[in-house]
Amino acid sequence: MIVHEYLLNKRHEELLAEAEHARLINEAKPRPVKGSSFYARSLAWLGGILCNLGSLLKERFGEEVAINHSQSIDRSLNV
Repeated sequence: MIVHEYLLNKRHEELLAEAEHARLINEAKPRPVKGSSFYARSLAWLGGILCNLGSLLKERFGEEVAINHSQSIDRSLNV
């Protein structure tokens, strides 16, 4: 009878250790913020549109205009 109780206690301790391990793994996983997928999709969509717009502006006005404009902004900020 003592061996049976020992084996039951040993198995119970193993199950508790497994449950604690599983709990720690679940706790470490990042939890998504409610509604974050909507904002992520919206921002990805907006980012794609801005990239396309930037590409169209470069094609139309060229790279030199963007460089000249950024240099003029740098000069005005250093004043």
